[in-house]
Amino acid sequence: MFKLLKQITFMKRKNKSFFWLCFDNLFMWGCLATLWPRINLAPWEKNIETFVIFGCLVSVITSLSLHGLGVYRTALTQASTDLAFKVAISTFSGILILYIVSIYFTDYLSIGEFFVYWVLVYSCLNSGRFAARVALNKIDERGKELVAIYGAGVAGKLLLRALKHSDRYKVVLLIDDSETLRGQIISGLQVYNFTQAKKHLKRLNVETVLLA
Repeated sequence: MFKLLKQITFMKRKNKSFFWLCFDNLFMWGCLATLWPRINLAPWEKNIETFVIFGCLVSVITSLSLHGLGVYRTALTQASTDLAFKVAISTFSGILILYIVSIYFTDYLSIGEFFVYWVLVYSCLNSGRFAARVALNKIDERGKELVAIYGAGVAGKLLLRALKHSDRYKVVLLIDDSETLRGQIISGLQVYNFTQAKKHLKRLNVETVLLA
């Protein structure tokens, strides 16, 4: 699993985008197939064409929306609440079109079923990305030395950015005695003063503090 994720990470952008496009469509069609018996009155065999039409609508609209919002250009390690919001908007737009078009095919699709389908699709697409991010972070932590940065100003932020993709170091703590910076969150790390940082240095087993 880890090896596969690592291979995906180092794919060319086009290949990586194609992988996630296939991943997303697999779950969009799968969720629709799961919910399909609830949104059709007629037997499955008589509704295969409707199923394909519905599936294509959700697939095309959602995929275009994900692409337009830059989801396929976002690195796995940068998955965040902003990415989750974009996925939510994209999946909602696709399923909203499905709901509108479905009125012309059947009056059996209720708001509740529409909402359940959206939750299913959103959960699958979003959880897949965040699970991959967690796994990749676990991979990145192997063999890296945990370090802290003293100084969370401009120089500290530049150093943090420079070490973000380092193969040797992983920054786990930011230290600064400035009252204006203390307590701030920078790239997911909270800034502590030196007194507060002492216990975290010991807890995290950090032996190296880099000055910025």
